[in-house]
Amino acid sequence: HKPIIGEAPEVSGFFINAGFNSAGIMLSGGAGRELATWIDEGRFTMDMFHYAPTRFAPEATRNPEWVNAKSHEAYVKNYAVVYPH
Repeated sequence: HKPIIGEAPEVSGFFINAGFNSAGIMLSGGAGRELATWIDEGRFTMDMFHYAPTRFAPEATRNPEWVNAKSHEAYVKNYAVVYPH
């Protein structure tokens, strides 16, 4: 699961750095540095597309049934106990 890092598409100058789940400690240093660089210099120093808020299709996120189904799916996959067989 990837966090959301970047400028909000609806509000210029409003930056998001959220949704880290349990990976927050591992990613926090780099994510903070990249976001600070963007705010200060106007760009990231590396490809951050996979973390961008714009990666979500507006059509999909406006559909409450889809959001509910995908949220449940992400939760189940993240916390599923996998037994070696």
